[in-house]
Order: sequence, then structure tokens, then C-alpha cells
Amino acid sequence: MSDTLVVSGCDDNHATLAADLIASLNDVRDGSFDTAFVNVDDGERGRALRQRVDRYETLSSGTDGLALRGYKLAFMKLKARLPEIFPGYANYVWLDGDTWVQNAAGIHRAVRAARLADIAIHPEIDPHYFRNRIPSDRTYSAYGNLFPDEKGELWRYPMVNSGVFAARADSKLWPAWNAVMDGILARGANGADLFYSDQIPLHYLIVTGQATLQPLRAIDNWLLYAATPAIHAARKKIVVPTEPYEEINILHLAGAAKDHTFSEGNTGRPLNFAYSSIKEYFSKS
Repeated sequence: MSDTLVVSGCDDNHATLAADLIASLNDVRDGSFDTAFVNVDDGERGRALRQRVDRYETLSSGTDGLALRGYKLAFMKLKARLPEIFPGYANYVWLDGDTWVQNAAGIHRAVRAARLADIAIHPEIDPHYFRNRIPSDRTYSAYGNLFPDEKGELWRYPMVNSGVFAARADSKLWPAWNAVMDGILARGANGADLFYSDQIPLHYLIVTGQATLQPLRAIDNWLLYAATPAIHAARKKIVVPTEPYEEINILHLAGAAKDHTFSEGNTGRPLNFAYSSIKEYFSKS
């Protein structure tokens, strides 16, 4: 058993992508981490992943019949409860089901960074993201919904992306994150119309000084919707699209990028950036 656990989880809506993530983790395993998967609402496709990870849990979201706005995992507080769900590890790394790893370096870097602060996470800023508004209109709307009494200046700090993060088991992040989300859940139970997000409460904790951050670079959580990476055919790697063409450690198919295809530079061939598609592409190049 390693002292680091890499965790993901989803329902059957994202189980195909999660299978890609787990395949990528198993392809780069070096003995430095264990893997875990949370099958939300006991999906049939999620059950098929049980034998491909070291730790496995099935949890109900409690959302059946609810007209839920936002994210099921946020309503569950899933990311904020990792040490409770999988006790016994010194370090926890979360990867959203729509991420995949090209190598183990991003995991190692996240664990090292988490030793320096309450959480290691990527602020959504990078030179390659220059076409995107920061913060987005969607962030403004959701932030105002969850924290209506706070000044808008808090919203102006770059959003952190909770699709990839690491934290120590003894980090004060966990109780603080749980507490702020408990307050949101209580408001929802009392009839407030809320957009459920775990990322915005996490950002709130960081910008108000209740949790410290060690930033991860974009290569450790490359947001595909924000910037299309380059394909280095000779190296058979996905890389940053400008010099020095660094290898991307973790690719994140967040938002609409899950369904997009991109033109491969030399041939114009449509390409999907899912792990299985990229692996097939490189096997034939």
C-alpha cells in the first residue's frame, strides 16, 4: 500500500471517460500511488471499473427526484470527504472523471506541492488561455448565487479548478471545505434555489485566507476548452502548443471539450482528445 491515493468518481454519465482515466493511470503506474474509484449511484458501467482499481466504493448521491442545479458530486460533498471515504493514506490526489494522465509526473508534483500548503491546485490562468474571460460570466453568476452577501471583489481572483488537486490527510482543508458546503446544503434544504458547486466554495476558502494554496501549473491540469494543445508525433506526446513544447502531464476534457474534435496539423484528420483516441492515434503514427 502506498501513502498516496489517486481518486476519481462519477456516475454512469461519465463512466466511459473514467475508464479512459483509469487506463491511463494503470499505464503509468510506478508504485508511488494507489488508485480508487467511487461509483456514484451504483451505475452498471461504473461497476465494470471495480477490478481495475485498488480501492472501490459505491455511494448514493441522494439526488433521485431532485431538480438539481449544478453538480451531483458537489451536492454529495464527495471531493471534500476523500479521507473519510478512503481512510489510511497520507496524501490524496483527486482527478475528475474527464481527465487523463500522460505520465506520473503531474501526480508527483501535486503531492510535493501539497506538502507546502493546505491544497495544491491549478488557478485557471495561463498564457495560452488568453481568449477566455477571467472570471467567466458563469463564475460570476454561480458565485453570486452561493455567496450573495460577499463583495464581488472576491470573484475577481482567478478561479481554481477542482478537477485536479492534492491535499495531505492532515490538511485543514477538509474540515473547512466540509463546513462551508454544509452551510450551503442547509440553505438548500430550507428552500434556497442554489447552484451546487464544490469549486466555488473552495475558491472562497482560499481567497478569504481560510485555506492556503500552492499553485499547480497548467501542464498539471491542462484545460482543453481553454486552449488546444499540440501533438508531437515524433515523441508521441501531447504537448504545450508553444515553445519549448513541454509535455502535458494531465489533460482535462472539461466542459464542451468532451465532445469536440480537432484537426491534426499535418493531415487535417479529425481527432478526439480522449485517452483511448490519442493512444490509438499514436499507435498508428
